[in-house]
Formats: sequence, structure tokens, C-alpha cells
Amino acid sequence: MRWAGLPLLFLLACSSTKTTTSSDDPDAATPTDAGGTKPKDGGVADGAADAKEDAGPVSGCTTYVDRSAPADERVETWDFSLVQHPERCMKIKVGQSVTFNGDFTMRPIAGNGGDSPNPFDSFDPSSGNIIAFPVEGTFGYANPDTPAMLGAIQVVP
Repeated sequence: MRWAGLPLLFLLACSSTKTTTSSDDPDAATPTDAGGTKPKDGGVADGAADAKEDAGPVSGCTTYVDRSAPADERVETWDFSLVQHPERCMKIKVGQSVTFNGDFTMRPIAGNGGDSPNPFDSFDPSSGNIIAFPVEGTFGYANPDTPAMLGAIQVVP
């Protein structure tokens, strides 16, 4: 009977959603809110990391397949199989282009987040299926009618 209250005590000790810190201890844990997320005002040292975290993924892309070498193929099939293509998140260099092969009448393509101006916003399929990327940035795209068809092109110098 001596240990009967231990599980309740343990549960109470482990159920806190906040981490307290001491301003005297520079190595103390970073406080979190009830959801366990880091506060936005992480201080001067954390400022750049916070800004990057806030940006988040563009069109679901957090990593990009590098297709920036001059001889690399930069072609994407624009149909529902895109969901399975790692290249839907592609890295290219400024001045390179990507060819999208598909039926744009049945499956339109449009800009979906990232930097502005987004080349996908001005894409006209009647003038071809090649999209050029003249400036650095990350440009998301999606099919407005099929939310799973999305990706991003990361353009590097």
C-alpha cells in the first residue's frame, strides 16, 4: 500500500505543457506554448531560424530534386501520377525552364504560393508547355481542381 499514490503523483508530475526557464540560466530550455511549439519571438539569436520555420514548405515541398546541371532533364508529366514523382519538387538554376506535358484544359495549372511574381500565374498553355524561370526564388504550383497535384520549383543562382 505504500506505493498506491505513486502512479497519480507520476501522472501529475509529467502532465505539464509548459517548460519554465530561469532568466539567470542561458542554457535553460526554451519555453513552449500548450501546443508544444516554439514561441515566435525566439530572441535575436533565433530570429533567422524562426523566419525560416515560419516560411514553411511551398506546395508541400520541403526538399528538392536537383535538376540544375545543364544536361539534366527537366520534364514533368502533368497528370495525377505527379503525386508520386519526387521531381514535383525540383531545383533548377536561374534561366532554366521546365516542360510540363499534359492536358491543361482538363487539368489546369496555376501558381500556389512561394515567391512573386510566380511564372505559373502567367502560364498560357496555348503558347506551349514550357515554363521559364528567369529569377531566383521558390515558385509553387497546383491544379486548382485536384489539390493533390502540386509541387514547387526552387530556382537558385
